[in-house]
Amino acid sequence: MTLQGDLSTLELADIVQNLELHRRSGTLAVETAQGTTRVYFEGGAVALIASERRPTLLDDLVVAGFVTEQQLAAARKARWRTRKSIGEVLVKRKALSAETLGWFAERRLEEDLAEFLALDAGAFTFTDEDVPRNVFDPEERAVELRLPVGAMLFEAARRKDHWPLIRRRLPSDAAHYLAPEAVEVTGQGDPELAQALLARLDGTRGVREAVKTFPHRRFEAYELLVKLIEAQAVRALGPDDLVGLAEQLADSHGDEAWQVVLDGLVAHTHHLGLLRAKVRLAGERQEPKSAAEALKLIAHVQLEAGDRRGALAELMRAGEFDPDDTAVWERTLELALADERHDEALEHGLRLVQLYRKPGLHSRACAVLETLVRLDPERWDLQRELARSRADCGNSTTAVAGLERFGKKLLAREEYREARRVQEEILRLVPGRKEAQQTLEMIDGHVFERRRAWRRSMLRRAALLAAGLVLTALAGLDARARLDYSRANRAVSRESLIEERRYDEAIARFEAVRARHPYALASLFDVRRRIRDLEEKRGPGPGAAGE
Repeated sequence: MTLQGDLSTLELADIVQNLELHRRSGTLAVETAQGTTRVYFEGGAVALIASERRPTLLDDLVVAGFVTEQQLAAARKARWRTRKSIGEVLVKRKALSAETLGWFAERRLEEDLAEFLALDAGAFTFTDEDVPRNVFDPEERAVELRLPVGAMLFEAARRKDHWPLIRRRLPSDAAHYLAPEAVEVTGQGDPELAQALLARLDGTRGVREAVKTFPHRRFEAYELLVKLIEAQAVRALGPDDLVGLAEQLADSHGDEAWQVVLDGLVAHTHHLGLLRAKVRLAGERQEPKSAAEALKLIAHVQLEAGDRRGALAELMRAGEFDPDDTAVWERTLELALADERHDEALEHGLRLVQLYRKPGLHSRACAVLETLVRLDPERWDLQRELARSRADCGNSTTAVAGLERFGKKLLAREEYREARRVQEEILRLVPGRKEAQQTLEMIDGHVFERRRAWRRSMLRRAALLAAGLVLTALAGLDARARLDYSRANRAVSRESLIEERRYDEAIARFEAVRARHPYALASLFDVRRRIRDLEEKRGPGPGAAGE
């Protein structure tokens, strides 16, 4: 029989009590955001627990210090071709007693069961079945544990109430604490556990690693650590302390130094000392992506402080560590555009386009290329890449329209070789497009050149004709002006105006000619000179008519 549902509608306590009451055997699986946890019930009692993050019983024995790696390796070797469990071999070889093995396995199962029973969200499924293969730890199964659920429900409820209080004093498992060499542990719970915990709090381990040593007393260790913090028996290390500690450990204990830096960055995300330490250690560990991530955060901090040049330098270093990180090139492009460094913007933008195209992010590539085309609309490679990206997005019409506009500009500037490449690109995107084929034929047949030459010839002829018409009109105007000038001269001579010194009347006759033909050559030169001569003869005097 299979039972399934969601913990939002049915409490986990009711489910396990029902299984215990009816002495059911089978697997209860609860799926949460952290993964899936499976619990096997044997006659209503809990026998086994399995999850992706749960270590094996043997691993926890080593971590807790009950057996050594060498003892475990020897037991594995001695077990070869026998049906005994490794735990039985360890007991037989007197690495530990059967009572200690059973006690440790039971306490460890209680710890994990209490955490399981505290779940209040997730989808559950119960399946009636025998113990499934390759799911549960065979060493834990060999111990043959049977935990009653009823008593554990009260313990789970108590722990659920206490966890908020613990987290109030101990908000992060990544925090590092340092215990003095000599500290009083009286009144702090189990003195043996307190002494063992203090020995682990040497600053090099986070809370998670320190408590990991007590898989069978994990919750008790958390409670004890909170008491030690409240009693000021241990001191929390700050970010600068962690940087110094990582530097001390880097040469001889690289892995520990790396973990110190990672733990420090959990609570102090933007601390420059920790970030630079991460870059340095990541380079030594050959982890370029981690180094690039740290450099990006450093650049972010520098930008917030107004140091744009320093931020750009860190981003370029990040690009050297991880050349395929699009976030790096997006930021450098943004900075180059803001600072109007167009050559760098074009270089970084084209690099970003390449990275976008690899996973098929053509719409993002289009957006970048449109920005680059606005910076340099005359570059053929940018126009071509933009058209290809638009076509990859399924927008061939827009791609062709953009190329056709660019091609018309090239034809207008008589750049026929470049215009031909544009039409070839159009045919590559849309094979058989008639307009492009016709344009290619016209380019190859020099039609555009002949048309351009014919237009230039017609323009020259029109200019010559216009010039001729203008000259003809000017010649006609000048002829009429000279005729009137001659008539004025004859009238002046006939009436003896000069002989009788009647200069004003003579000047008036010539002024009338100039007024009738102001732009004629005769008026501008001959008439003007004649009036000047008469004025000189007349001299100054009342009624003198000047020019």
